[in-house]
Amino acid sequence: MLRLLLLCCLWLTGCATAPPTDRSIDHLFDDAAVAPPTVPIDPAAVLAPSPRMKAYLREVIEPRVGRLASHQRVIEALYDDKNLKLLYDTELTRNAAEAFDARRGNCLSLVLMTAALARELGLSVRFQSVEVEETWGRDGDLVLFVGHVNLALGRSLPGKRVLDGPGDWLTIDFLPNADLSRQRSTEIDQARILAMYMNNKAVEALASGQVDEAYWWAREALRQDRSFVSAVNTLGVVHQRRGRPALAEAALRHVLSLEPTNSHALGNLQHALLQQGRTAEAEVVSRQLALLQPTTPFALLDHGRQAMDRGDYALARRRFEQALRRGGDYHEFHFWLAQALAKLGDVAGAAKQLELAKEGSSTQRLQAMYAGKLQRLREQWVH
Repeated sequence: MLRLLLLCCLWLTGCATAPPTDRSIDHLFDDAAVAPPTVPIDPAAVLAPSPRMKAYLREVIEPRVGRLASHQRVIEALYDDKNLKLLYDTELTRNAAEAFDARRGNCLSLVLMTAALARELGLSVRFQSVEVEETWGRDGDLVLFVGHVNLALGRSLPGKRVLDGPGDWLTIDFLPNADLSRQRSTEIDQARILAMYMNNKAVEALASGQVDEAYWWAREALRQDRSFVSAVNTLGVVHQRRGRPALAEAALRHVLSLEPTNSHALGNLQHALLQQGRTAEAEVVSRQLALLQPTTPFALLDHGRQAMDRGDYALARRRFEQALRRGGDYHEFHFWLAQALAKLGDVAGAAKQLELAKEGSSTQRLQAMYAGKLQRLREQWVH
């Protein structure tokens, strides 16, 4: 499986090491061989407040807090249940205006929307990456790695140019059940947040089969922030999908020159080498990868599903439980564990796992699907 970094919330690798300033990545692009983008990519639109957003601030928020309100009052007013009712949904990455219109989005989208509203009210904004354990996801044959971002709002004080006191910043986090007291975060600049948005769009285009569109999004991510290693990894996967394994190899080796233990890039490099028929070199990379990552969560999931097909439900249960321990609280792991438990006669355990699958789903579509499965299981249990 090709390995990508999905920015439903954040990048996970490649954020700490910036490449030398004289290192060029221009040789990784292939503009002439790619169809032009069907929709113009406008970085300025990502954080731009729409007329509807400005009207909302003018008609709903400003009458309550005034034009130069404190950050505390702005946050309370913006997210009052009577006003801006938001849904956390990772189905699609939206820009600020799109998230406002839909009243939903992943945490990156909601961060962009909040930043645009806060800036319009004169508040300072600080984007933050949040350290999280590696969490896995999957979309078709793309293996995705999910991280997290949030933002902090600084109070508006005339004449004060530096905000550094303990009460100067308030953090807003959109991840359900986030524990702010235990978070460790690092400030990132606007170039990085824009690159993360573009990289998300590239991944989403890949997942929908729009490979040429994915190329332009990944290219724009690197135009915004050439040090964003995760976007180089995405570009490598795009080249693989376009049947350009040599270019893919160049992109992935660039990542590994900066981060030699980047398992995501190593996994993709293995595929690029196999595409070129260089099996001996691919085997060397495979051994490197095995040392870093002996068994991936989705390999365990696939082993468990194979055990289910053979009727070995006890082994399947063990593999699904291992996938959960290694890959984080991913809904698909809970779902398959529920199937194994149901086959083993543990209906109560199966129902609990379906509940966890539903709770761990970050889209309305998946939540509805698991709710339906849970309801059918309970009906069968009663009868």
